[in-house]
Amino acid sequence: MQKISKLPNTCYRVSAKAVIKNSAGQVLVVREDHSSIEESRWALPGGGVDHGETIEQALYREIKEELGVSGVKLRMKPLGNNIRYVDSVQFYKMDVIYTVEIADDFSPTAGKDVLEIAWKNPTEFKNSEYDNGQIIYKFGK
Repeated sequence: MQKISKLPNTCYRVSAKAVIKNSAGQVLVVREDHSSIEESRWALPGGGVDHGETIEQALYREIKEELGVSGVKLRMKPLGNNIRYVDSVQFYKMDVIYTVEIADDFSPTAGKDVLEIAWKNPTEFKNSEYDNGQIIYKFGK
């Protein structure tokens, strides 16, 4: 069955995502509250870039919203990107992935629209059937 979107193929939703690792090599992941999705799944923290924002500004805002962290100086470095078609909303999405270095006093909590946060070994997602799990594995290892 052919997917038909209301947006042309050249339109992408740009999202900024953070790979935040602890000293044990685990990656910080979030389980967001998406009532439109039957099952909330683990994903890297981050989200959509709003009009007028740089990717770095969007990532900082998303970390503040999702992880309850503010006033913390974050060092961000581009890591890569991932482009995919999202069936549930029928459009293309480009995730711009950054490594984010954290300070020793970094203490995240589940923030806005987040059900849970956890430190996970990225290899747990190696065989994930979900895009977000594959992204955690690919960029978190």
